[in-house]
Amino acid sequence: MVATLQGQLDEVQRRETALKARERHDAVVSSLKSRHEAEIQALESELDRQRKAAARLETEVDSLRGRVSEAQRRHDAILVETSNEKDRLHSELAEKQRQLAQAVSANRAMVAAETGIADPVKEICELKSHLAAVTLERNELKKRANDLTVR
Repeated sequence: MVATLQGQLDEVQRRETALKARERHDAVVSSLKSRHEAEIQALESELDRQRKAAARLETEVDSLRGRVSEAQRRHDAILVETSNEKDRLHSELAEKQRQLAQAVSANRAMVAAETGIADPVKEICELKSHLAAVTLERNELKKRANDLTVR
C-alpha cells in the first residue's frame, strides 16, 4: 500500500508540477500577448498619426502647387504685358524719330530758303574757322604795326 500511495503521490506531484508549469506557461503567454497587443496598439496609433501628418503635408503640397501655378500665371501675364508695352514704346519711339527727322529736314529747308545756307552747322564751322584765321592775321598785323612804330 505504501508503494501505491507513493506512486499516487508521485503522480500527484508530477501533475501538480505539470499544472504549475502550464500555469506559468499560460501566464507568460498571456503577458506576451498583452505586450504584443499593446505594441500593436502603439504602432497602429503611430501609423494613424503618420497618415494624418502625410495627409496634412499632401494638402499643403497641393496648396503650394496652386500658389505656384497662380504665381506662374501672373508672371506670364506680366511678361506678355511688358512685351506689349515694350513693342508699343518701340513703335512710338520710331514714330517720334521719324517726326523729328522730318522736322529737322523741314527746318533745314526753311533755313536754307531764308538764308541761302544749305547746312547751318557746316556754315557755322566754316565761319568760326574763317574768324580764327582773320583774328590771327589781325594779331600779326598789330604786332607788325607795333614793331614799326617802336623803331
